[in-house]
Amino acid sequence: MKVVTSAQMAALEAASECRGITTDTLMETAGRAVAETVRGLLGGVADAAVIVLVGPGNNGSDGLVTARQLRRWGARVTAQMGHKHSDHCIGIHSTGVVAPTPYLGPGSE
Repeated sequence: MKVVTSAQMAALEAASECRGITTDTLMETAGRAVAETVRGLLGGVADAAVIVLVGPGNNGSDGLVTARQLRRWGARVTAQMGHKHSDHCIGIHSTGVVAPTPYLGPGSE
């Protein structure tokens, strides 16, 4: 796995779109890859309880794709939706409860 900066990822995504690969395709591919990794780490996900933390940034949709795919494979999935509460934390909504969670700053979504 290669690690890239936010700026490098934006450039890679733009180059992909220029080659006809849509943002939706990128999100589906990323979300499925995460789901496959989770399934491999757990040795299967049928009836597994999984919580997916979905942040407020561009990767949030990837998290929803991951949750959807895990559910298709039989996992009991809860997606915790977050929003940027301030520059220092994210509020996580779960049944009406907002719990502060550390936010690492711009570009870390």
